[in-house]
Amino acid sequence: MRKHTPQLTPVGALWSYNNAGFYVLGQLIEELTGEAYENVIRDRIFGPLGMDMTFWFPEDVMTHKAALGHVLKVDGSLAIARPWGLTRGANPAGGICSTTVDQIRYARFHLDGGRTADGKRLMKAATVRRMQKPLAHIGWSLADDVGVTWLLDKIGSTAVVKHGGTVNGHMSEFLMVPSRGFAVTVLTNGQRGHEVGGAVLKWCLAELLGLKKPEPATRSLSAKAAAAYTGRYPTGAGDYVVTAENGGLLVSFEAKKELLEADPEIAAQLPPPLPIAFVGKDRAVVEGPLMNGGRVEFFRDDTGAVEWMRFGGRINKRTPA
Repeated sequence: MRKHTPQLTPVGALWSYNNAGFYVLGQLIEELTGEAYENVIRDRIFGPLGMDMTFWFPEDVMTHKAALGHVLKVDGSLAIARPWGLTRGANPAGGICSTTVDQIRYARFHLDGGRTADGKRLMKAATVRRMQKPLAHIGWSLADDVGVTWLLDKIGSTAVVKHGGTVNGHMSEFLMVPSRGFAVTVLTNGQRGHEVGGAVLKWCLAELLGLKKPEPATRSLSAKAAAAYTGRYPTGAGDYVVTAENGGLLVSFEAKKELLEADPEIAAQLPPPLPIAFVGKDRAVVEGPLMNGGRVEFFRDDTGAVEWMRFGGRINKRTPA
């Protein structure tokens, strides 16, 4: 990270989803073992679990059939997503290319308490359980709690362990219900893959396990109340723009001018304005077909004015309209 990168909030004040810690962890593993991070994971995890179709690098993937990621173009057609994958520095945060079969092998390892398919102990059962226990309550966005890399939810009294992923043109979902010995993974190669994945997870939980989370009741906002949230919420790639609409809010994304000038096709890959409805104080959900049920949170400063929005797990500071 650059030494001049500003710290957004005081330590411990708010959290924002961030992969940078895993980049550092990957470097520490290399320093401690004297080996490349990818080799350590291959030899100590993928190999013993029989995950022979899980790779890091294009030169390995290209020797097998692989689903290329796709994105929409301005003219409505599909194009192959480029660049492919992530930079090597991001591998510890999610640089693997895998298959559903290998992903289920990994799920079985966690569901079986750290044993391989042939019963060999690879990780202490207590360590596996600790990974699935809450380290911190993270409130409304993404999940209820976070464990060691896992996002943790509950449906009634049943614990759900999950974590998806997103890279250019590829989106995935991975979910386990340890008490039921159940796991499901969904791998997609389109920019709206989370819609498919979310629908599959929801169906599996309801139809196969009888687990259905009640839909939260929504409520309208007065014009005055809605105005408290409107404004721009800048990110590194552009601004979220929040406007009032029919007793709720619309969240749009405007990419930076220089990004659009460099690649006009980015415009086609941006989501349309998303309607959100409030379900509680400063908490809302996305309505409509796209990103349905996505959680949005707002946070206030010491004066009571809305200062931050957390969307997709990341916080952005408000610039009032």
